[in-house]
Amino acid sequence: MNAAPATGLINARRLRTPPAELYGVTIVERLARGRQAGPTIVVEASRRGSQIIVIGATRKSERMRREIFGGTVDYVLKHATCRVIVVSASAPSV
Repeated sequence: MNAAPATGLINARRLRTPPAELYGVTIVERLARGRQAGPTIVVEASRRGSQIIVIGATRKSERMRREIFGGTVDYVLKHATCRVIVVSASAPSV
């Protein structure tokens, strides 16, 4: 007897289907050029009518508490007219 997986993510791994497709989400990757990344991302997302921006960032060390992620992510979080998800990891230790 085969038991069905409890979550869509487990299903996605088994079926090799991206989780976004299981939930009916269309992902569109875009490459845009600009002098400053933050304003370019916000303008492009607005121009295309994006519903969400997913942006990756490395967290800075605890000593720098003023800006947690950096200028680009900070700008996008403050100026985007749609939702923003920040995917982060700890800064690599040197």
